[in-house]
Amino acid sequence: MPLHRSHHLHLPFLRVDHNKELRALYIMRVLRDLVNQSTFFFLPIFLYKSGISLFSHSQLNDFQSGLFLIAAYFFVVRFVMLLTGIGFGKYTARAGVKQAFIFSYLLRALMFACLFFASNSLIMLLVAAVLDGLNASLFWSSYYTLLSQHASKHNIGKDLGFIQTLLQAISAIAPALGGALAGYFGFDTLFLFALAATI
Repeated sequence: MPLHRSHHLHLPFLRVDHNKELRALYIMRVLRDLVNQSTFFFLPIFLYKSGISLFSHSQLNDFQSGLFLIAAYFFVVRFVMLLTGIGFGKYTARAGVKQAFIFSYLLRALMFACLFFASNSLIMLLVAAVLDGLNASLFWSSYYTLLSQHASKHNIGKDLGFIQTLLQAISAIAPALGGALAGYFGFDTLFLFALAATI
């Protein structure tokens, strides 16, 4: 009698669809989330400290100043996404997904560059918020377009489950990397890292 049974050894084989476009899309998504979780996890802290500095002569106290800038930044981001979602979807269909991705990463690089110089500049923060909304809107319209075009209905559940597992692992690890950079070298270095990783 065998010491083991074959059905006990049927471990899941972790892989994604053989489609090259999907593999590239998933890798891009994972790398993007690595930068996002490392950088944007600490963005509210940066905005809070910037708000205290920028509005030090206003009638707001430090707590109100920090929260106001956080709320204003993310309001601008979401408002820009709302305004451009449909338009960028049409742009992606006309220009092609590859061009849309390149444009979105160019906007993303410019956003991190603005954040790098935004320590005491409200204008730079406003421009960064607009660029944040533009690049996010363009990226996600392109991402879901490519996903819908190339995803196999037989494998999409497995693929997305595998990718989500990787993203959850990144979300547990990446903030430590971002925290180390911000804690030891400052927010400027953190944004510089994000800019370099984007390029």
